[in-house]
Amino acid sequence: MSSVFRIGNIKETNDHLWKVNLTLTNHRDPLLKRLTDHMRISLGDGSGWRQLGQLMIKMGQFDKALEIYKVLLKTVDPDGKAENAFLHNQLGYIWKEKGKLKEAFSHYEESLKISQTYMSNIDPRLSSTYSNIGGILKKLGDCNGALKFYELVLKIDLAAP
Repeated sequence: MSSVFRIGNIKETNDHLWKVNLTLTNHRDPLLKRLTDHMRISLGDGSGWRQLGQLMIKMGQFDKALEIYKVLLKTVDPDGKAENAFLHNQLGYIWKEKGKLKEAFSHYEESLKISQTYMSNIDPRLSSTYSNIGGILKKLGDCNGALKFYELVLKIDLAAP
């Protein structure tokens, strides 16, 4: 059984010590219901760890998200291609946000490589991966490489119904 509290007033009482007023909520709290519904939608499907990683990204806690996704990558079934591709894509995003473009490129490329084992090259689900790789190549100064990936995105978008 767990308890949920609403955070009220927060005040620093002295160095490294804070006073936080908490109010106990119940399961019928309409604001809590709206918040949990919103979080369920915005964090998507997946395991609790996967959702925690998503939450850390949304909060800008990239180091924590990185730790979570690295652990998930080590524990995921190697035959779970979609999950492996997703995790590499997330790691690419995190590295990009941390300014480590080569690491980001490496993970986006791995995500694409895995995805291409079970999708065609013009599958609409690859559009964002192509765009991510194009963006990294552009930032790295490889405009011709970026253009090739952006052209793939355009090809997919034009073919979509």
